[in-house]
Amino acid sequence: MPTSDAITKRINDLDAELLAVAAREKSLAKSAYLWSQGLFIAALLCSVAAAICGLFFNISGKIVGGIAALPPIIAFVATNLKLEARSSWHYKKYYVLQALHSRLVFQLPENPTADNVSSIAIDRDKMVQELEEEWRRTATTTWAEMLKQAEQTSKPRSSESSAAPTPGSPTPGSTKP
Repeated sequence: MPTSDAITKRINDLDAELLAVAAREKSLAKSAYLWSQGLFIAALLCSVAAAICGLFFNISGKIVGGIAALPPIIAFVATNLKLEARSSWHYKKYYVLQALHSRLVFQLPENPTADNVSSIAIDRDKMVQELEEEWRRTATTTWAEMLKQAEQTSKPRSSESSAAPTPGSPTPGSTKP
């Protein structure tokens, strides 16, 4: 029994949707990866530029300090945007969509039924829901998280050694009256 026109239309529509969303996810994955690498290279170049300006050229200390301040700012932004995690998530979604496309195009029976096509659409919906939950758990960033990280990195470290005597405590070899 040949495949009905309605089933063929469903297959074509689902195939077009899978390919379009997969292409978008691949583009987003590449973009996040390239931004991540670009920010890393920018931070590295700022460090090198500050060192070269400070060592070899007669440039104001304020300018060198400004250039030297850029790498931690860039690193803070890159870390909080979670570009590596975003890229990984988009690639994961792309690969799942490609697998569903393969199933639709190459693994359906010769005369697919509405249930065959429906099972692929259901799996797509489950995958989207699971990945969206994963996104909320791992790749989203809130201002509260950014501020918390900023507070942790800006806390002053104690300059006192735990081995140093505290004021008013006896020093070794002395006696206190």
